[in-house]
Amino acid sequence: MRSWYKQQPSSVILRAKGTAENALQVYSAEVVDVALDEKRREIEEGIVVAEIRESMRLWPQFGVNFIGGLTSAVVFAALLILSAFFVLKDISPTQIGVQLRNNIEEISNGQE
Repeated sequence: MRSWYKQQPSSVILRAKGTAENALQVYSAEVVDVALDEKRREIEEGIVVAEIRESMRLWPQFGVNFIGGLTSAVVFAALLILSAFFVLKDISPTQIGVQLRNNIEEISNGQE
C-alpha cells in the first residue's frame, strides 16, 4: 500500500488531503451544531421547568404570607386594645391613692 502512495503524483495526494480535510471540517461543523442544539434545548427546557416550579411555589408562599399578615394584624389589634384600655382607664398613682383613701374612709365609717 505504501508503494501505491509512492507511485502517485503529489497532486493526487494533495487532492486527497484536501478532500479529507473538507470532510473533517463538515463533520466537525455538524457535530458542533448538534451539540449546540442539544445544549440550547436543555437550557430552554431548564428555563421552562424553573418557571413552572416557580409558579407552583406561588400558592404555598401566598398562604404563608397570608397567615403571617393575619397573625401580625391580630397581634397589632391586641396591643392596640391593651394600650387603649390602659390609656382610657387612666390608672395613675394619684388616682390609686384617692381610691385607697376612699376605701379606708368607708371602712372606718362602717366601724363607728
